[in-house]
Amino acid sequence: MTEENEIVLASTSEIRRRLLESAGINVRPVPSRVDESAIKRTFGQMSGADLPKLAGALATAKAEAVSLRHPAALVIGADQLLLLDDRQFDKPGDLDRLRYCQTHHAAFQR
Repeated sequence: MTEENEIVLASTSEIRRRLLESAGINVRPVPSRVDESAIKRTFGQMSGADLPKLAGALATAKAEAVSLRHPAALVIGADQLLLLDDRQFDKPGDLDRLRYCQTHHAAFQR
């Protein structure tokens, strides 16, 4: 049950939660369950100039999904994307994948 005026973070990101709480904003993290891959597919190949639109679409979709389940709450949706040397990178998923990316992608070896 969401209390009126409760602030809900449409994410289970520990980093986002700590960032907001360090600014004095107490939030309750709630997973959005949004299919980010489907949203990314609708945007197709993009230039770096289009990435803010995609990040905004992802953040909006997350906030809308969570607000349907918590209509009395103030819901914060957020997303970020990494663009390096005109290549978009997604979350590695786990530590082994991150290490692989760091080892095998020249963009990370500067």
